[in-house]
This record gives sequence, C-alpha cells and structure tokens, in this order.
Amino acid sequence: MNYILGIDQGATKTLAALADLQGNILAYGSAPGGYHAVSGLDHAVMQIRTAAEKSIRKANVEKSTLVYVGAGMTGADFPCEYRLLEDALYHEFKASNIVVNDCMAALRAESTSVNSMIICGGTGLNIGILAPDGQQFVFGYYIDECWQGGVSIGQHALRMVKDASLGIRPETKLTLRVLEYFGEQTVDSMLEQIYTKNGRENLRYLVPVVMECAAQGDKAALEILRFFAEGCSRYALAGLRRYDMMERPVTVYLSGGIFKNLDSPLNKMLTELLRKESPLTEIIDAEFEPVVGGVMIALEKAYGGEIPSSVAKQVQSSARAVGLTRKG
Repeated sequence: MNYILGIDQGATKTLAALADLQGNILAYGSAPGGYHAVSGLDHAVMQIRTAAEKSIRKANVEKSTLVYVGAGMTGADFPCEYRLLEDALYHEFKASNIVVNDCMAALRAESTSVNSMIICGGTGLNIGILAPDGQQFVFGYYIDECWQGGVSIGQHALRMVKDASLGIRPETKLTLRVLEYFGEQTVDSMLEQIYTKNGRENLRYLVPVVMECAAQGDKAALEILRFFAEGCSRYALAGLRRYDMMERPVTVYLSGGIFKNLDSPLNKMLTELLRKESPLTEIIDAEFEPVVGGVMIALEKAYGGEIPSSVAKQVQSSARAVGLTRKG
C-alpha cells in the first residue's frame, strides 16, 4: 500500500503527518523547527527526517511506501529556494514532492477558494493570498522586521520595560511579568541575562505575557498589540488592493500561535482595522494545523490536480480525530 506525507516546518517546530490515499491521517510526528536560510539546509532536513520517522513508526509502515510529499516550509520565498528544497526532499524520501511557503500550506488546510487570505503569526509573520484569478502571492521578505511575529512583540515588550525602568514611559504591568518570566528580581539582572546568556532567543515567548497584560488593560501592552495589528492590516490591505479585492467578499484566516484566541485584544484590533477599510471581509479563526495543508497538497499531486471531495472530507475528519487542529 502507498502513502503520502504532509510536512509543516516553521522556525519553532516541524510536523509531519502520514496519510493513505483515501485521506486517512494515520499518525503524525514532531521535531524542533528549521529554517534552511538561517540554520542551514542540513539542519532543516534533519528535523523533517525526525518528524517523518516518528509518524512512520507510529503508523507501522515502511519509508519506501511513501510516494508523494507535500511540504509547507518557512523561507520558501523564491524559485531557487523551491528547487533547492524539493531536491533535498527528493533526496531524503525518494518520492515525488512539492514545496510551498508554509503560510500557503496553512491556507490550503482551510480552503481552496479564491478571494481568500491567511495571516500567519508565529515566530515571524507572513501573509498569503489566493486572488480571484487563482494567482498566489506570499509577502515574505516584503514584511519589515518590526512586525515579525513573536520576535517583534517580545522585543517591543522588552523595550517598554526598559523605558519604564528609566522613567521614559509610565510604569507597566509588563515589568513584573517579564521579570518573572526570566526569573530575575531587577531589570539590570534581567538585561545581563538577556544580553550575555543569549536570552534574546527567548523574547518571542513573551507573547502570552503581553496578551495577559493587555487583557488586564495595561496601556503599554495594548500599545504593543495595536502597533502589531496596524502592521498586519497594513500589509493585508495592500494585498487586497493589489488584486482588486477590496470590494469583494474576502475570507481572511488567522493562523499561528499569536492568533490562537479569536477574542484576544489583538484579534479584535486586527478585525476592526481590516473591516474599516474592507467591510466585506470575513475574519475566521483557522481550524487546522498547517501540516494538514501539506497532506492536501501531497494528495493533489497524487490525484493529478483536484482531490475527490470524499477524500478531502476524510482528511479533515481524520485531522480532527488525531488532534491536528489548532485547538487540539
């Protein structure tokens, strides 16, 4: 019997899901993240191999039975990168494969409909569009560093704490919570840890702290989220204008850890900003983990294009059953 593999690789984690050609997701495995342009191609492939081998063992099948691989990978932005990554995956699995940017895999997990968009907020930020004529566009390197997801939110939170400590800004609830996160008593000792012990890598994990303080009405935390929401809407609206979608009904999916709570202040701010300029926009909390999109992409390759509706429904049903939903 032949099988397919779906892959989702971001900077923080890698997931691989094994399925049969009828759309039954049998198992999935996880590994740390990888980003070929930063950590190197060998490291990125090693994490994919680890996640894939876990799913293969759980399903009790042979690696040689894999016939198609669909992968959504961070840093897949330019044609030369798609070729590089597809060659690497073929070398690893000896199976026909297709690589897309990880945000487009996240969108494929939710829908195949045109007039749709996905905003993925995780370690970084990316936005993907499926235009009315079927064109796809990924923002990728168009997005400035100051709006790069959890990294930028964490850096902004640290800046607020430093400024409050110096008296440049009013006191903020962020100070105590950020100190607690780093296990320090003073801002000085926290900064020593961050800048001498590579603590900057952990700033992206401050997102829940910012969310919590914002929910309690802290002005600095709300300012951070407002800035981030304005950046997201700025790019999203630019994409809608680019493809003449401002006056059309558009479905915008929110995916990634930053957007997991649809009722959070951030999500409400972003929804308000988008609907102010594009009133026909519908904001939806993405249901599935992006790796489900990798499964869909592999099945499309297996079926030579469109997946039978019964198979697509089975993918979604089995994804819910094995816990490959964003709430799972």
